[in-house]
Amino acid sequence: EAWVRASLDLIAKDEAAWAARGQRVPKHVEQRLARERSHVAHVQANHQQLLKSVQAMGEPYVRLAAVFSGE
Repeated sequence: EAWVRASLDLIAKDEAAWAARGQRVPKHVEQRLARERSHVAHVQANHQQLLKSVQAMGEPYVRLAAVFSGE
């Protein structure tokens, strides 16, 4: 999906910017980038699960009930 590619591209650009400095990427930055990749994967998995559950239930709908009492 487009948002996954865009998110991973931004993470890769950040990593490339650190690598372009010619020094080793600091440990805390490596950990942050790994957390961001993990978060993207987690959100994507949740999104896929949501889509599968909606497909299994059929067309989503909203049931509305109203009760009016006049005095």
